[in-house]
Amino acid sequence: MGTLLAKPLVSVTGGSLEKLLLAFGTGADSLPAMVKRNRPAVVTLYDISAGQRSLLARTAPAEGGNVLFPAVEVAPGANLPQAILVGSRAWIGSLAARLAESGEEGAGELSAALDCIINRHTQLEWKLAGGCSLDLASGVRIMGVLNLTADSFYGGSRVPTVKEAVRRAEEMLDQGADIIDMGGESTRPGAMPVGEEEEAERVVPVVRELALSHPEMIISVDTYKASVARAAVAAGARIINDIGAGLLDERMFETVSTLGAGYVMMHMRGVPRSMQQDTEYDDLLAEIYRFFAGRLEQARKMGIDPARIVIDPGIGFGKPAAGNFEIISRLSEFAPLGRPVMVGPSRKSFLSLAGLASPEDRLEGTLAACTVAVQAGAHVLRVHDVGPVKKNIAAAARFAGIPAS
Repeated sequence: MGTLLAKPLVSVTGGSLEKLLLAFGTGADSLPAMVKRNRPAVVTLYDISAGQRSLLARTAPAEGGNVLFPAVEVAPGANLPQAILVGSRAWIGSLAARLAESGEEGAGELSAALDCIINRHTQLEWKLAGGCSLDLASGVRIMGVLNLTADSFYGGSRVPTVKEAVRRAEEMLDQGADIIDMGGESTRPGAMPVGEEEEAERVVPVVRELALSHPEMIISVDTYKASVARAAVAAGARIINDIGAGLLDERMFETVSTLGAGYVMMHMRGVPRSMQQDTEYDDLLAEIYRFFAGRLEQARKMGIDPARIVIDPGIGFGKPAAGNFEIISRLSEFAPLGRPVMVGPSRKSFLSLAGLASPEDRLEGTLAACTVAVQAGAHVLRVHDVGPVKKNIAAAARFAGIPAS
């Protein structure tokens, strides 16, 4: 059996709920009348055991909701739910309590998953290298992008020298950046890899110079190579931003654990050179969710404190263009994982679906994506245009009813 996943579907209402139930092999006639009349809460459950299925069947029936099972049994590990809970939030909360009280095997895991959905237990103190931390509860944080390469997809972010990189970082800091993220290898679609030594030679001198001149600056290194991460943290970086989530270098999790650095793990299919060649998903959000659940568990086993981890769904990294819009608008569905979410929509090619053909024309599209991301629950925004985004989220946060930082 795999790791049990409980995922809320926050946007399923009305006719779309009936379509979901039809795809699941059941019908809306099995739902209580109050669920049909009102906006229900919908939770999909993946990788439940036979015992947990039996337990749900016995425990769930009560006024206010129901548990539905597929007409044809779904094997564990499939990208299809094995049960759907449909009802009021109060009913889901009471179901969690009844499961906890049962004391039966597997009940605790189910109860904890449902309780997390209801109460949104997200750790909002991000622990970083050097014994410091970043408070994500006080508002959305901005990570400014600094590309120490000649082939990044957006020319406005490229800096050719250490002196220019330091100046640009200082400028972003003045504009309100909370983190400066620098990378020595382009990870745009089709990009070719760079050797460890060359990447380190691009990144480490800039990290060292900024750490000496601005000790208060929180520096992140954008790398999937453990050796580069070690060198950058030794020079003063506090966060490792890994597009590979530890899968592109088997030494990365051990390195993060040893260094005690903050860590961003991103979802990506394949490698940058080929990631856009396979963008078909049966269930995009479910697959990303399942990926993070597995990688978070592996990170825990490798000794990484979960409080050091932020997750990034990887906008533009092995995703269908339209799927990127869906991910951004449904970020809240990652809340049960208990980790803060970073999103990086800045000037990326998915915005061409909105008629924004070139990276230089995508500032307004980036601001729109950031607005939706904030309202959907993003904690960190990784962007090229720190000043405009800072002003934008000051308003977006007000609409979402959260601090703007």
